[in-house]
Amino acid sequence: MRELADADRIRAFMRALGEDASEPVRVYFTGGATAVLFGWRQSAIDIDLKMLPETARLFRALPALKERLRVNVELASPLDYIPVSDGWPERSYFIAREGRADFFHFDLYAQALAKVKRGHSLSLCSSRVS
Repeated sequence: MRELADADRIRAFMRALGEDASEPVRVYFTGGATAVLFGWRQSAIDIDLKMLPETARLFRALPALKERLRVNVELASPLDYIPVSDGWPERSYFIAREGRADFFHFDLYAQALAKVKRGHSLSLCSSRVS
C-alpha cells in the first residue's frame, strides 16, 4: 500500500531520483508536492512532476522508486492542462540539487491557473488533500 506524500517522503524521493540520474535533469513539482514542501499542507495523495529532459532511464526508474518509497508519482504539470506562457522555467522556484537532478516548484502562476481551469474548489493551501 502506498502512503501519502509528506515532506519526508518527497525529500526521500528527491534523493533517490537524483541518485538514479546519469545526466543533468530538471524536475518540476506541481500541486500537492509544492504545497507540502512550502508547508501549506501536511501531505498530498501523490507527487506530480515534469522532468526535462524526459529520459528513458528515469522513466524506467520511477516504478521501482514508487514501490520502494511507497508513494504515488504522477507525470503531470500545468503544461498538460493549459497553455503556459514562455519563461515558465525562469519563474520556477529552485528547491534543491540531489545528485544530477535539480528540483523546482513549477511556476506558481501556471499551477494556480491550471487548478482554476480544472475546476478545483480547494486552494493549494487547503488542509485537506485534493
